[in-house]
Amino acid sequence: MTKLSLQFHAAPDEALSLLPQWLQGMDVDALVERFFPDYRVSLVRLDGLAAEAQQEPINRVCVGPGPLDSSGTSGMDSLELNPDVLTMTLGTFNDQGLRETMLGAGADDPSAITSWRKVVNRARKSMLRGAWVLNPRTGARAEAPKHLYTQGAVQLYKEGVTLLAVAGWNAYEPYPQD
Repeated sequence: MTKLSLQFHAAPDEALSLLPQWLQGMDVDALVERFFPDYRVSLVRLDGLAAEAQQEPINRVCVGPGPLDSSGTSGMDSLELNPDVLTMTLGTFNDQGLRETMLGAGADDPSAITSWRKVVNRARKSMLRGAWVLNPRTGARAEAPKHLYTQGAVQLYKEGVTLLAVAGWNAYEPYPQD
């Protein structure tokens, strides 16, 4: 199985609006998953992701050639029923800050991996790059020149939102933008 992943900072609504752009020209279906308080999954139109998220927050989106199976009873079950999909797990955005979003795929089908590589490359090219990573407990600071984030994430940072790692307490400070 070949695996791809890309972590980046983007507000959930911004990430949901970017995903259809990155998938442009591809014939895919979409599943939205909500993990809390109970697992729920539903089929949605790709161009309806933002509207769907306004109803209730989305935790993960899975896209792939249709038809996708929405009968899963857990996140793992849905992935088993829909092999070779691309997933976007949305970073949480709350009073603690904005966590990284993750775009990823694990596929055995070579054509799926080829398609998902194109999407990951489009996503990468659409973002800003470079940040300092900070450990608030120790004060350590290191460069992360390949860290990715959207313009919206930069704006949130300028407004005082902490850009947090996907897990843990490390925070990111985007490089100044010219």
